[in-house]
Amino acid sequence: MFYAGIYQPSQIKGLKSEIRKFVGKEIPLQYGWQETKGPNKGRHYYTATPFINYAPESDLKNLVNISRIKYEEIRKEIMDVL
Repeated sequence: MFYAGIYQPSQIKGLKSEIRKFVGKEIPLQYGWQETKGPNKGRHYYTATPFINYAPESDLKNLVNISRIKYEEIRKEIMDVL
């Protein structure tokens, strides 16, 4: 499934400069997985390759399900800016 959300990580310190470019911006996402054990059990993760390896749901604001067409449009907009 395809999603879009605003990337707003809880901690910006330590992020690579190429990833900091996406803070506060809408990014295209695909559902990744749900952690099944450990301290993050139950947390959902989304992939945003090639921009961000993965992001926990807590770092995404206004997360919405989108069509593949919309996913590709958002992805292209970001690639055009880079």
